[in-house]
Amino acid sequence: MKKLLAIAALAVASCLSAFATTTTVSGTKTFYPISFPLSTGQFCFGGTCLTITNGAFSGGLTSATGTVTITSPSGTQIYLSIPSVVISGTTYNWDTFVVPATASIFGMGSPTIPCAAGAAYAQTDAMPTNQNWQCRLVGGSPTWVPVGPTAAMTQGISIGNGNYATSHNISVPSDCIANSGSATAYVCATVPSFTPTTGDNILLLIDVASGASPTLSVNGGSAAPLKKWGGSGTLVAGDLLAGQWTSATFDGINWQIDGQLGNGNQFVSRGRTTALTATTILTTTATALYSIRAAVACDSASASATATMTITYTDPSSTVQTIAPGAATCTTLGSASVAQTNTVVNALTGTAIQIAVAIANTPTYDVAASVVASTKN
Repeated sequence: MKKLLAIAALAVASCLSAFATTTTVSGTKTFYPISFPLSTGQFCFGGTCLTITNGAFSGGLTSATGTVTITSPSGTQIYLSIPSVVISGTTYNWDTFVVPATASIFGMGSPTIPCAAGAAYAQTDAMPTNQNWQCRLVGGSPTWVPVGPTAAMTQGISIGNGNYATSHNISVPSDCIANSGSATAYVCATVPSFTPTTGDNILLLIDVASGASPTLSVNGGSAAPLKKWGGSGTLVAGDLLAGQWTSATFDGINWQIDGQLGNGNQFVSRGRTTALTATTILTTTATALYSIRAAVACDSASASATATMTITYTDPSSTVQTIAPGAATCTTLGSASVAQTNTVVNALTGTAIQIAVAIANTPTYDVAASVVASTKN
């Protein structure tokens, strides 16, 4: 009898495994940090992980509904986690995935994954604590918008039930779209209107990149300085970028910016079909070490099409130097369709660090670059 039961159990297991299907899952646009293809990591689903190289991966996974996680190579850091993802069929293209309107996801860095209006994202590595984001319609397009940190209380701003508490009982920050055309004197209005008091929070859309020491007037009120979070840091030119949404909180004197700052040291362009002429990412303010991270990636397959990126800077001997990581080849999408560099250079003060992209056979491509001053000599 025991033998018969064992045979029956084996038969059932065999039948179940026969019904399990394998889906070939692939993607080419896995980004971390923001706008840069993930150089190496893992795409994990259902207990199986596929290796990511330069943002691309491909492999077989068991069809199911489960949680997708994108992690570091060791799996110790989770860059993105999305629950209740349905992977089925013969093939599945991760590049087409859109975060559903009802989904709540979390990860590191600002969200770049496509979303449906209503989706929520918790950024686990933001300061002062977790930064919340919500997918909203901006100009008719679903866009991730910062909606304030989850632990603003640690910064001295009173909140209740997870919402900002203001004298106007605004549970969701109001959109405030700057329209003055000035880089140093921003003006915006909310619907409904209110007179700002301590603790009020808005979502500010920047219309032009900031100049030095900008101010903000909300709903016709007095112009108040825009400051970095904490109120002690003065904004410099380029800290706020045109088209950038940022969360701002009024402390009674200043509007404190708790979204990410532009710092005037990054360049991002998506869906390009023309060459990029030399464009300045940063003009140096000291002879120092500068960390440069840049990448170019093909958006679609195109026979014999290439995008070749170069970075130029001037070293302390006044000699122009060139960084050439090679070409992104767009014939097929994969690791070869991405070219990137992550390097540190010694650049002369008052000189430009620039990026350019030459193309062949009209590729469609994305390009991104950032420069950060590392250490003074």
